[in-house]
Amino acid sequence: DDGSGSSPTITDLAVDAAGEVWVNSETAIYKATIPSAPGTVSIQKVTNISAASSQKFYALGFAPAGVLGGSETLVAGDNLGELYAIETTGTTLDLGSFGSDSSGNAYQLSGDVVFYTQGGKARGLATVRSCKKTCSTTNDILAEVDVVAMQAAYQTKSPGILKKQFLGSGTGFGHLYGVGAWNDSVYAFARTSSGSPAQLIQIGSTGKGTVLKTFPDITAGWSGAGVT
Repeated sequence: DDGSGSSPTITDLAVDAAGEVWVNSETAIYKATIPSAPGTVSIQKVTNISAASSQKFYALGFAPAGVLGGSETLVAGDNLGELYAIETTGTTLDLGSFGSDSSGNAYQLSGDVVFYTQGGKARGLATVRSCKKTCSTTNDILAEVDVVAMQAAYQTKSPGILKKQFLGSGTGFGHLYGVGAWNDSVYAFARTSSGSPAQLIQIGSTGKGTVLKTFPDITAGWSGAGVT
């Protein structure tokens, strides 16, 4: 509920170091107020983020402090496979994309991006898929974000290629609409098709996914979200 009588469709969420919750629709960023008891979550619009009529945002995460400035920076990903820094002023800065495969097919975000600190260093992960006219929705790939390239793009205000490496050739799962990580463990939230049970999967160092749990009662839509 955004306070105006409208309830925009929320596509992802992110939590900062202070425990504050931020969410996004396909076209805007909101700050959320979580009630102390079960009830309605209220949201307040921070900024619009869609720059083109065909652009839709569905990934959200906080880059750790020191990556894109002295404090945490909100990063959003769109349906074109690009990541944007969202400034506190509401302005957006295109950081770049994940490039294309050997056939020239662009890599698009399949659903989410996550940043965290591992061993004292910032790390970013995203689930991507190769697209041309249509996207492969059965074998999403776990990609490691090139944090150095992202920093350079932020400083020069010139979009770059953000793929550092792909972990293997595919997870074996599609529709990975949420991703989270903790230490060396990476988790994703899968909805293989409409009407299928939701799944929580773990992705190993080879990039392959393994089902940890299936949720038979969740079949009417599962977009998933994960934070560290």
